[in-house]
Amino acid sequence: MKSLISFWLRQYLKQGRLIVIYILALLLFLLNAYIYASRWEEDQQSQSQRTRSLQEAYDSVGSPDDLAGSGFWLTMPVIPLRFIADNNLEEVPTRRVVTTRNAGLPATAEIHRQQITGLWDIDLAFIVGMIFSFLAIVLTFDAVSGERAQGTLKMLLTTRVSRYQIVLSKFVAIVIALMLPLLVGMLANFLLLNVFGVVSIDGGQIAILGLFFIFAVLLLSFFAALGILVSSLTRSSITSLVVLLLLWVLLVLVIPGASKPVAKEVVATMTPEEYSNTMAEINGNFLGELKRTGAIDRAAAMARVDNFQFERIWDGVMEDFQGRRQSVIDSHIRSSYNQSETAALAGRLSPNVLFKQAVSRLTGTDLAAVREFHRQAARFKQTLFSFLGAQDAQYVARDGNFDAKHDSAGLLHSDGRGYLSSNPLTADIPRFEYRQAGLGERMAGAMADASALVVLVLVGVVLGVFAFNRYDVR
Repeated sequence: MKSLISFWLRQYLKQGRLIVIYILALLLFLLNAYIYASRWEEDQQSQSQRTRSLQEAYDSVGSPDDLAGSGFWLTMPVIPLRFIADNNLEEVPTRRVVTTRNAGLPATAEIHRQQITGLWDIDLAFIVGMIFSFLAIVLTFDAVSGERAQGTLKMLLTTRVSRYQIVLSKFVAIVIALMLPLLVGMLANFLLLNVFGVVSIDGGQIAILGLFFIFAVLLLSFFAALGILVSSLTRSSITSLVVLLLLWVLLVLVIPGASKPVAKEVVATMTPEEYSNTMAEINGNFLGELKRTGAIDRAAAMARVDNFQFERIWDGVMEDFQGRRQSVIDSHIRSSYNQSETAALAGRLSPNVLFKQAVSRLTGTDLAAVREFHRQAARFKQTLFSFLGAQDAQYVARDGNFDAKHDSAGLLHSDGRGYLSSNPLTADIPRFEYRQAGLGERMAGAMADASALVVLVLVGVVLGVFAFNRYDVR
């Protein structure tokens, strides 16, 4: 087997098309490093600006009443490893505004802008899934039929080498021939990004890069096995190439491309117009309820005259109003999640999607990471609300009535209208900090798709061996 693998590998290394593969791969990996290094600097500046804005919002809060009228824009931080898998979830909100009084409003992504930049997202997953899979087809379309046409296959079968040894050695040689430019390109890419400061050379980064390489080899192994299988089922190299190209288009372009339209048909989400209309209706009902109950909006000085009688009614209506708004928001986000998950599920009929989903989960650039961001943002909102209540409670009379000493009506949905205490905060405002899932958790999440990819490779190899054993070399 070793000598056969060495023989086939030397044959492939002598071919001009493999030299082209090496050059193309290296150029793409260097282009990836350049694009993401440039974008990383822009992202860092943007993230620094958002951080300063958030800090200014914190600094402007001096009392419970100030906090009641403040809002904080929370944005999912940029993941450095997105140069590996830049999984554009342009229809899933990755920003959220959180206040102590309002519902946690999602910020719809700038879809037009993201679609434009998405055309230039040459991440490593794209290079492997699109370019290397195509090169695997180019390298294997004549793996058997070409040998038959040259007469070398018939001559090889007259030796003591068995058929399964021939096909397995050819399979291994093809995979190794594809692994070499992949490995060289990845190392050059990683080192260049390290020089630019995008990534650091540490145990976690190396482990992720190593797992990415394994997943990539699995994907290339599938296409290598597919090439041998089709080449073993056809008599002509041209026929084999045409069939493989059709299969490649189906698996790499058609199925992943059709998954989103299918998901949109299966899982309905609110359009921006429907979302705005629904929110407008809730706002109208809120104003109508305020009018029906007699609640009015007054200045704090006037409200203190009758101990905030109308404002207490207003506070109860506001709480119900915010609950209904939050219900619509949560439903909108869930439907966006479900649509993206349905698209990913439909796309998993493609080995490319299995590969990208595994890599995206590994790097933390997948839907699960966005969902975790929103969960943490929701918890932060509740923490902020509890903090406001605890701070204001220090200035509320024990019997719940306002007096000059306590300086507060205890209305936690007051909108910063002067109904809560204007005394200084006695503790620091809670800060939001997004915590990415640990590497072990992400690895475990990636294993399901990686395992499915392993199964596809094994099935492809077994079918390839079976087809070659039945192949007529005459």
